[in-house]
Amino acid sequence: MRESIECALGSMSSADKMVLNRLNENGMAWIVGGWVRDSLSGGNPDDMDIATTLTPEQIKSIFPRSLMVGASFGTVIVRIDGDFGGDSEWQVTTLRSEGEYSDGRRPGAVSFLEEGEENSGILADLSRRDFTINSMAIDSEGRLLDPYNGLNDLKLGVLKSVGVAEERFEEDGLRVLRAFRFLDAGKMGIREMDDSLRSGILSSEEFLQGISRERVGMEMTKILTGENVHSIICQMLPLGVLDRVFENISVELPPELSKEYLVNLALLFRNSGLSGEELASKMRDLLVLSKNDLLEISMMHECRYMSLDVTIESARRFHAAVPDRRKML
Repeated sequence: MRESIECALGSMSSADKMVLNRLNENGMAWIVGGWVRDSLSGGNPDDMDIATTLTPEQIKSIFPRSLMVGASFGTVIVRIDGDFGGDSEWQVTTLRSEGEYSDGRRPGAVSFLEEGEENSGILADLSRRDFTINSMAIDSEGRLLDPYNGLNDLKLGVLKSVGVAEERFEEDGLRVLRAFRFLDAGKMGIREMDDSLRSGILSSEEFLQGISRERVGMEMTKILTGENVHSIICQMLPLGVLDRVFENISVELPPELSKEYLVNLALLFRNSGLSGEELASKMRDLLVLSKNDLLEISMMHECRYMSLDVTIESARRFHAAVPDRRKML
């Protein structure tokens, strides 16, 4: 573990280090979430999320170009001056506790936390997160904070909720879909879903209530582009999750799926009985896909029974006539 953390910290960009140093000069800051999870699992950490004792206004005063997109909930998108950070952004969130969730997405109120004694502030902040593997933090000294044994679950390949799964899903129903996304461990295969997490999904029949279809579409796109998408869909089907996402449109799992989400959508609905236009209309309403994506799904669906000429001459005509995007599909 120590080597994994040191390797990840050593690979940070100079911009990452500058942002963390500036925050720690004015308060306290921790790396949290996916960056920590991916570092400890031997993956390539992507965007860095940071938790801090500083308020959104204090963060803005340090980094004037920051976007106050979620300031009322403590979240600021930090951007830095000049070419130093390029297009990089950091999601920086003030340590917080949350009131009750009334809409299945956002807390009715948040309270910003001070650090307190013995890391009480960051520990309280980690307690509101979704899964144990996402509830770890690295402090300014490179030490791991792991109050829910996320590292052990990461090693065992198990996905568990922080606390009671039903409560986590009541707070944000999208966590049901996030659970399946995090089952995908990339080249390491798939994680095993904890029994209590599975029970929580089964009991959360109205998890989509209050969730925007755009958010659902973004999450499903991530699931359908995963390394182990076929295995993940196999687990979603018997739990009835896809029936709820796609409002009981007939879904049939093909022998194989690709890593291209549009192809996978077309394959899942190939025997739905819908026309290409009807399927595109459904995907527009249910996943809020772009016009170009809808056009491609409609085209693939209409061509699903087409007989292909596999001669060299036909392949040449195909290469010359078909747009580059469709060649990739």
